[in-house]
Amino acid sequence: MRNFCVGCSLVLACAFSHAQSENEIRDEIHKSVWKAWTEEKYDALDNMAEEYASTQSRTKSDKWRLAVYMDSLDQQFQIQWPKEYDRITSVSPCKCWVPDPKYYSKADALWAVIDRKTMAWVNSHPKSVHAAVARAGYLLRRGWFYRGSGYAESVPGEAWPILRSYEQQARELLSSYRSLNGSDPAWFEEMFEVVADLPTSPAEYRSLVQEFKTRGHYYQGALDVIFNYLQPKWGGSIEEMDQFAREITSLTRAQEGGAMYARLYWNIASQYPRTLFTQTMADWPTMRAGLRDLHSKYPDPRSVNALGTFACMAGDFATLDEVLSSLGDSVDKEQWALYLPYDECILVRDTVRAQQKKS
Repeated sequence: MRNFCVGCSLVLACAFSHAQSENEIRDEIHKSVWKAWTEEKYDALDNMAEEYASTQSRTKSDKWRLAVYMDSLDQQFQIQWPKEYDRITSVSPCKCWVPDPKYYSKADALWAVIDRKTMAWVNSHPKSVHAAVARAGYLLRRGWFYRGSGYAESVPGEAWPILRSYEQQARELLSSYRSLNGSDPAWFEEMFEVVADLPTSPAEYRSLVQEFKTRGHYYQGALDVIFNYLQPKWGGSIEEMDQFAREITSLTRAQEGGAMYARLYWNIASQYPRTLFTQTMADWPTMRAGLRDLHSKYPDPRSVNALGTFACMAGDFATLDEVLSSLGDSVDKEQWALYLPYDECILVRDTVRAQQKKS
C-alpha cells in the first residue's frame, strides 16, 4: 500500500491499514485531529489537510478523508455552553437552543480560546489555504452559535449583526486565498455556506459554481452545500435540485458512474424521512443504479443498507428482499432509522403483499 505520510515525524497523518474498518479509519482521523489541535501542533494539522486534499483519498465508504478531517476540526470549534444560559422561546414547535444575549460576554470568553488558536495557525502558516479554511469554519460556527438553532422569529435582535459580522469576516478571509482554492476544495464548502446567507448576486454565485466545477474536484462537502440550498425551503426548487444532480452525475460519470446522483439525494434524505420520493424529484431507478455503482467501487455495508432503505421507501420490495438476503444479520437499524425505520419498512412490505394476495 502506498504510504501517504507527509514527513513521518508527523505520525498523525500516516496511511491506514487495509485491515481497518470504516469506523476505525474515521476514529483514527478524529483522534489525530483532536491530538494535534489540543497540543497546538499546527504543522501537523496543516500537513494532514495537505495530504488529504492533494491525494483526494477516500475511506472505504467513498467519503473523502478530507471531509472526515474537516468534520473532526468542526468538533473542536465548539464551546461548553450551559443550558441555563439559553433563552426560553415561545415559538412552537421549536426544539431548539437560542443563547440569551445577557450571557454573550461569557460566550465571548469561551470562544476567545478557539479564536486565539485558529489565529495562531494562520499566523504561523500565512500562505496556507488550509489554515484559512479552518479559521473561516470557526468564524462561521461562532456566528451561528449566537443565532442559535431556533426559527428566525425566536432569534434575538442582538444576534443578527453578530452573525453577519462573522460571516463577512469569513468571506473576506476566504476571498484573500481564492487563488489557492484548487489546492483545498474544502474552501468551496465554506464559501458556499457564506454566500448562501450573505447578499450575493446571481452572477457572482454562478461564477463561483463554475469555478468549483473547474477547480473543486467535485468535492462532496461542497456539492452537498450547493444541493442543500437548492431546496425549496431555501428559495430553490425540486426541479433545480434534480437538474443539478443530473448535471453533476453526467460530469463525473467516467470516474463515479451514477454514484453522484445517489450520493446527493442520500445526503439530504434525513430531511425527508419516508418522503424522499414524494417531496423531491429523486428518481428511484436512477438512484438505485447509482447506489449499485457506489457499492461496486467502494464495497461498504453503508451503501448496501442505504440501498435497502431507499428500496423500501420507493416500494421496490424485490430489491429490498435482495438486500436483506445479502445483509443477513448485518442490517444497521440505526442507519435505517434516519430515513425509514427498519421495522416499519418490514411492516409496510408485508402489508402491501398481503393486500396484493387478497386482490
